Parts: sequence; structure tokens; C-alpha cells
Amino acid sequence: MNALVDNHSFATGIMPITLAGGTATPAPTLADLVSAVEGFAWLDRKKRNHMQGRLLRLASLLGDTAAAIPLDMSEIGQRLEKVDRIAAGVSAKTITNIRWALITAVGKSGLVPGAVGVGRHGAKLSEKWEALLAGEGLAFRAGLSRLAHYASSQGIDPAAINDQVVSDLMAELKVASLRQNQARLHRSIALLWNKLAAGEAHGDLRLVEVPPSRSRRTRVEWDELRQTFRDDLERYLVWCSGSDLYAADAREKALNAESLVTHKRHIHAALTSLVRSGAVEPGSLLTLSDLVRTDYVERILQHRHTAVRGQKNYMNASVATVLVQVARDWVKVDEEVLKRLKAMARKVPRPRGEMTARNRETLRRFDNPAVLRTLDELPQVLWAEVLAAPNPGRWTLATAQAAIAIAIETFMAFRLRNLSELSFDRHVHLRAAHDAASTLEIAAEEVKGNRPLAFDIPTELGRVDGF
Repeated sequence: MNALVDNHSFATGIMPITLAGGTATPAPTLADLVSAVEGFAWLDRKKRNHMQGRLLRLASLLGDTAAAIPLDMSEIGQRLEKVDRIAAGVSAKTITNIRWALITAVGKSGLVPGAVGVGRHGAKLSEKWEALLAGEGLAFRAGLSRLAHYASSQGIDPAAINDQVVSDLMAELKVASLRQNQARLHRSIALLWNKLAAGEAHGDLRLVEVPPSRSRRTRVEWDELRQTFRDDLERYLVWCSGSDLYAADAREKALNAESLVTHKRHIHAALTSLVRSGAVEPGSLLTLSDLVRTDYVERILQHRHTAVRGQKNYMNASVATVLVQVARDWVKVDEEVLKRLKAMARKVPRPRGEMTARNRETLRRFDNPAVLRTLDELPQVLWAEVLAAPNPGRWTLATAQAAIAIAIETFMAFRLRNLSELSFDRHVHLRAAHDAASTLEIAAEEVKGNRPLAFDIPTELGRVDGF
């Protein structure tokens, strides 16, 4: 039991308090933090009340009492990320204020060992750090801000930055911040610092160790395959594109650009599964005909079936379908082999077109009338921000695009890729006349289902002044 307690304390940064008799008091909770704020003499009564109110509001958002919430910043951060802000009826600013209150109170209370530096982000930088970052771009100033403020507060100059300083910063952030995925943050800070240190103007700066990336390449690399296989695959994809409509063996139905990418991805997944199953080495595959041997297809489907624990899976079903298509249309296997491949493909557990659990959960949020109303009003809210912007810039343009995109999708539903590629005169046709209908048209070759889309744009959406 003691080992479990010690492991938890190490992982969370929350140490139980041990009394002289050897007994440990419970780890602090959010209620303890609320009480601790009462002793913040550096805040006047009104500001203490505000901070305590925000901490109690946090407990309410997390669906628990303050006394039942351990003062574990990592756990609180994860739970706060899952809060549906719109359904809860709180603004983004309120969430920001709650986060600030929690981080500041934890740093000042002393309840969490190692969290003394919280709030340094707003502290004044030392002259040397100011000089160093002043000559750099926004990426460096923003990405190294945490390190610069931490080092400034500790009296550490840029030339003294080393692995230990970066590790100390990350240890503090672990117990004192709500930042998610801190391993990625550590890697980002180290990479950015090394890029700065490698510059000719900063010869006195030392490089630091970069943590390894947690992302792993799971698929076979293309350059591991024989050139003959890659050439055969390329010829097959060109044939699928229907580039030569009048060829004697032209594909009956050409694939559009997006479907070609998907087709290639499925073939890539198939050959990766074959290699990972231990059946072959990447370099032993000479052409696509090797990939669709019946024994190899069986290994591919079995490997993928095991990977998803026998559950229904869209990707597995699609991979099986593509392998049959390659065997039938390109390799032109005999009827007996094709029959066996089709039989195996039919056995792949495939969903019946039902919505995924995650998508169902997303749509369920709109059962709340308040959430639906917020979505309906969001384009107008964003557009009002655009019109009120004192110094319009690229972020204003991004807000305007978001407002229009959301408005379009609430009236005319189609795929995000098509939405991102819309352009005037090609897709969007606006008519100025009062009684003329503005239209949105997408050609069949740009749509996944190869069916053209056409919509009349609602008058309130097509107005030049926007909504």
C-alpha cells in the first residue's frame, strides 16, 4: 500500500503530510485550496471572494464538491478539458478566469510542493532574456516564453540554460499547470531552443537534449519496397484515374483524386499488415500480384482482425474490398482465386453504415436547445466581431471565414473538404438583383459520390454585408 501511495505522490506531485507518529494526513483537496485563499493577504477581500467563487465554480463544472476533488492539477486539467462549455452555459472567458484562479491559488498556497513558480508567465523578463527574444520572431518568443519567465525568476541567464534547467521547468509545470500533453511541450521547447542556440548570433548558448517523439511510424516505408512494386502500384493508380478514357482496358468508372489517395492508403495498410504478420519482408514483394495471393490476403485480413479484437471496422472492410478490386481488375486472377478472395472479404466484420459512437456523442450535445441556439447564432456573433475589429488583420479574416463556413454548413450540409475548396464564380454564384437566386454548385468530379451538388443560397446568407 505504501508503494502505491509513493507512486501516486511521485506521479502527481501531491505528497501526503506525515505527522510525527508516522500517520499521513489526506492529500489536499480543492476545498483546502478555497480555505487557503482566505489567507492571501496580498489580495483585498473582493478579489479573494472572486478567486474563491471561481474555484467553487470549477467544482460545479466538474460535477463534484470541492472537498471531493483532489488537488491534482493533471487530473483536474483532464476533467476540465471534457467539460462541454456551451452546454454548461459558460463563456470562454469564464473558463480562462477559472483556470487563472486555480493556477494562481495553487502557486501561492504552498499546498502542492514544487508549484511555487506558478504565475511566472506574467512576470518581468530579465534584461538578458528581453534582449535575446527581442530579436527573434513570434515563434521563438511564444514558444520559449515559459522557459524565459521561469529562468528570469530563478536568475538564470540564457547562457546557463542546460538540461537540468529545462527538466526543472517541466517538473514545475507537471504539478502546477493545466497544460495537457506535457511530453510534447518538453520536446517543442527543446527543439525550439536548440534551433535558437544553433544560430550564428548566439554562440554562447548550449544545446539541450531533445526528448524522443512518442509518435511511432507503424506503416512500412515506401522506400523499403522494391522499385518494381512501386512502379506497378503507380501504373495501377494511373489506370484507376481514367487518364486514358479510350484505352481498350480503361477502368469502367474512374476514381477522383480523393478516392485515389484513399485507394493507395488502403493498399499501403494491406502490405504493412502483411509485413507485420511476419509472412514476408518488404523487399520480397515484386508487384501487386504478390500482394493479392490468397494465402497473403488471408494473413492480411487475419492480422487486421486480431488488431481490432474482432470488432466491426470500416478500415478493415475497405482494405478487403480494395484487395478484391486489385485482384480482379489489375492482376486479373482466375475465377477460382477471385471466388476465394471474395469469400474471405465477405467474412470481414463490417459496420452496417451506422454512426460511430463518437459521432453519436457529438450529435447528442445538440439535443440541448441552448447548444443548438448557440450554433445557430454563432455566425452572427463572429461576424459582429469582424465588423467591430479596430485593426483588421489575418486573424480577422480567419474569423470571417469561420463565420461564413459555419453559416453555410447550417444551411447546406456537405463535406468539409468541399467546403474548404469553395471559390467565387466557380462554386459560389452571387446575384445582386433583389429577386435573383444566388447559388452554390459543386461539380460531380469534386464530390466523393460523383454526384453534383446544387443549393440555393438563403437571402440572409448571400447579402453582401454578411448576415
